[in-house]
Amino acid sequence: MTKLDTCVSGDMSNHRDKEKKNDSEPREADLTQSLMEILQKNGAKSPVKHGRDPPSSTLHERVPSDIVAITKPIVKYDGFGHSKYAWTSQLMKSIDSSLFKTVHGFTEKSGIYVYKRPVRTGSPELLSLLEQAGSVFHHVAVYLQYDSDSPISMLEYGPDNDDDITSHANAEVPCAPVLNTAPPEPEKECLPMLHITVDPVDLDAAHVQAAIEFASQQKYQALRRNCIAFADFMIRVLTHNHVKHAPLVFDVMCGKVPQTDSPLLHMVYLMERLTWFDVCDGGRLMREFLASVRKEHVEEFLSKAQKDEKKIVVDLPPLKKKRKP
Repeated sequence: MTKLDTCVSGDMSNHRDKEKKNDSEPREADLTQSLMEILQKNGAKSPVKHGRDPPSSTLHERVPSDIVAITKPIVKYDGFGHSKYAWTSQLMKSIDSSLFKTVHGFTEKSGIYVYKRPVRTGSPELLSLLEQAGSVFHHVAVYLQYDSDSPISMLEYGPDNDDDITSHANAEVPCAPVLNTAPPEPEKECLPMLHITVDPVDLDAAHVQAAIEFASQQKYQALRRNCIAFADFMIRVLTHNHVKHAPLVFDVMCGKVPQTDSPLLHMVYLMERLTWFDVCDGGRLMREFLASVRKEHVEEFLSKAQKDEKKIVVDLPPLKKKRKP
């Protein structure tokens, strides 16, 4: 794993995960390559910055593990004590600004739009707590535009009710449908949006459909499987892991990050053994998804191999015993 992977990718080490990791746990870089080999039968389009020549079509060069939107090391997350403001201030210096643009509508021909707005919840106390983090814990939706004539789609993750979040942080509930092909317009008072100037992979691509199905099967949980982590995860999938931590890039370029962390939120982190970064990081979902795809592929392969083996045994003529002299 490269130094850059360790510091700015979804594999960034979390302070809370001090339990020993299984040495056999697959790395995200390996699984990303495995995913593409398994699912991209016809070679989906590579992420291309507008106005640039497309990268090499070879898998290795198209999905290298250290290609990230944040190009300059090092923005290392140090766990407790590393505030949102301190980390995002470092992030601001490391962003490849050519990949991102602040926009007030769907003004570009194609790309990915990250939209954030305040969380809708029936609990005023919860809303007040979340607002203390500025835009970091706002609700996130991802709009997709493939060309100026095609309809806009939206990816969004939340509980299967009218709220954006459950009233209890640890509650696990079924999620609402994650893909909306006739989405509502962004609220003007919540603009601007972050435009990612990378052509997204088509929604019909096998690995994108697999990611949507995987996310739809997960239960919503406010701290670990939420709209922020989902948006980060899906943007990674839609850009072949080219763009990571897009919701946090939004906060730097379009949102607001308070200079001091809320003591109340810090207490939540301590009780749950999580940090604000863990809540926002889509790397966990990416690793779980890629591992599930790899497992399914291996099981399918083994099942087919067993059937083939039985068929071969059946088709072979019976062995003739040698006569004793």
